[in-house]
Amino acid sequence: MKKLVKRNSNELKRRNFKFGFIISCGTASNKEGVKTAVEKYILSKLEEQGLKPDIFDAFGPCYDLTESSNLGRMNKAILKAALKEQEGIENPEEKIYDYRDWDQIQKFASDFASLL
Repeated sequence: MKKLVKRNSNELKRRNFKFGFIISCGTASNKEGVKTAVEKYILSKLEEQGLKPDIFDAFGPCYDLTESSNLGRMNKAILKAALKEQEGIENPEEKIYDYRDWDQIQKFASDFASLL
């Protein structure tokens, strides 16, 4: 994300249009974490480049640890470690851990459409 923002910051500043920014990350797995993720991963990074999005948000992730998942063993191990640390799940099962807040996502989509 940092590279994308840095590479395109001049273009975003030069053009006169509205833009939005979203991320999905483990930090945003709950309401409290959304605020942290917005500050740490969106606003602070964009401000470094002199950018201010018109709309922004951070969404919780969906971790697919099932056997049929496209994730490799290493990625699954990393996600299991994150679940242990962030969520206190001692032995993460091979299932889907869905932290998305669909009401939040739908509100963002509606607000973004209104902005445009």
